[in-house]
Order: sequence, then C-alpha cells, then structure tokens
Amino acid sequence: MIVERNLPLVWIITPSLNLQQGDATEAKTILGWKLEVAFQDLMEMMVKADLEQTEGARAKAKGTGI
Repeated sequence: MIVERNLPLVWIITPSLNLQQGDATEAKTILGWKLEVAFQDLMEMMVKADLEQTEGARAKAKGTGI
C-alpha cells in the first residue's frame, strides 16, 4: 500500500485501484479480429438495453407488464 500525503488530504492507493485497460492487439494479430462496433455506438447500445430493462422492471412491479 502506498500512502501519499498532500495536505490537507491523504490519498491511499492500493493495487486494487490500478487502472486497467484492454488491448486487442493480440486478438487482431493472432485471431484476425476486427472492430465491428464503434465505442460510441456500443455505449448507445448499452444505455438503450439498460433503459429497456428498467422499463420492463417498472412495468412488472406495477403489474402491467411482463
């Protein structure tokens, strides 16, 4: 554990808080994988799916839906 003191705050940095970032280089070179969905489009798809799931849960709770 690393403790850095920057008055007036104390920051505690643990290994579990390290930034992790994916790298698709091996998938591209070894498997021939190619990007099919742009990041922005992926985010829109994920938000849309979350909204649909939320609406379904609301409808179920009201007894009017699935």
